[in-house]
Amino acid sequence: MKKEKRMKINKKLLSLLLTVAMSISLLPAVASPAYAASHTYHIDYGSITISENALDSGYLDITFIASSGASSSSTDTIPVSDDIVITQTNSGTSTTNTITVSSGTANVTLKGVNVSTSSGSAFTIRSDATANLTLSGANTLKTSATDCAGLQVQRGAEVTIDKETSDANDSLTTVGGSRGAGIGSNRYSSVGTITISGGTVTATGGQWGAGIGGGFSGNGATITINGGTVTANGGQGGVAVFGGAGIGSGVGNLGSCTVNISGGTVNATGVTCSAGIGNGYGSISYGSVIVISGGTVTASSENGAGIGGGESAHGGIITISGGKVWAHSDTAMGIGSGLTNRESYADGVITFLGGTTVISDYLAERSSIYFIGGGSVKVRRDCSGSVMFETADKETVVYETVTSGFPINSSVTCSINGGDEFSSTTDENGCLYLWLPKGEGSVAAACSGGKCYGVSGTIE
Repeated sequence: MKKEKRMKINKKLLSLLLTVAMSISLLPAVASPAYAASHTYHIDYGSITISENALDSGYLDITFIASSGASSSSTDTIPVSDDIVITQTNSGTSTTNTITVSSGTANVTLKGVNVSTSSGSAFTIRSDATANLTLSGANTLKTSATDCAGLQVQRGAEVTIDKETSDANDSLTTVGGSRGAGIGSNRYSSVGTITISGGTVTATGGQWGAGIGGGFSGNGATITINGGTVTANGGQGGVAVFGGAGIGSGVGNLGSCTVNISGGTVNATGVTCSAGIGNGYGSISYGSVIVISGGTVTASSENGAGIGGGESAHGGIITISGGKVWAHSDTAMGIGSGLTNRESYADGVITFLGGTTVISDYLAERSSIYFIGGGSVKVRRDCSGSVMFETADKETVVYETVTSGFPINSSVTCSINGGDEFSSTTDENGCLYLWLPKGEGSVAAACSGGKCYGVSGTIE
């Protein structure tokens, strides 16, 4: 009797458990959060190569040396979404080993890497490969190999540089070998796409190479800077003191560069005869396409333009619609063409649409054409030559008009003669440098604090 009773209880319990299990199975599934795994490799153990897996593009093959002194390489196969951390046992001592992304898309964190090689580039991203670089701590990629870039970005390749944290020590220093760029191409090579979003990046070209962009007689580049602190120096010219652009092309560039700056702090210096931002000396292409819509930009050169063309090179197409821009050249134009530009071509079209631009040198000369659609444009030397500034509709000649009495270094929304509004920024003296036609003109401006200011009168 007791046995039968126990059996009945067990059947009821089993029935209850089955009911609960069925109920749970009907509940909606909740996916577990997916986390990218991290894999760490030591560059001082040996060179590292990253490539897309031949059988499955969702995976990467990492070829590396597993331990110090090991004689043979190992290979890991990891999901493409995982993070690849490349570090070094002692970053105070440089290694000659190198890094290569040969195919696929790799997320790479450089964590205290110090590469200084005399054979090839310190880091190479091959054609059609993509490297998303995250900076952690101080990192150096340097080569002394002739014709090689420090960080080589081949044609069709892409690199994005960002930082891990808000730490100012998250940095990258690159140096190219003779005729190579700091970041960009080798000699006689095309450049891929370079994007800098964060970190402290210092790039110096080798002899005749750009800091960021093309090596000697390279071909084109697409460069975007939307954050970080970027210092780019063209390479010294040696016996023939031509040098390379800070950002843009090296000496004798064969194709146009495209440079977009929308944020960050940028300091670009062209060596001797190359532009700070734009073309290197003697570039054959029409000129660079340069768009500045934000950030703080300082560009300078000796015989090249601060922004535009190098000596014996074209000025290009330049548009400034925002940010703070300071452009200087010792002997050529702050913005426009370099010294002794190629007269057989239209030399430059420069349009100002907003922001604040300070040009410490001559503007309206040597065939460059300037259009004013907005912004504050201050010229520290008198304009000279036959080409005057015109409005953006290319119909009205305009002249510099200084309006003062504003708060210093303040964002301002302006309207000229009741026209469309545009954004600008006052300088350290509370002045705007606007360009208006002769006759009666008025400027209305509202600062960030909401207070309105008005200026009117006869434009001389």
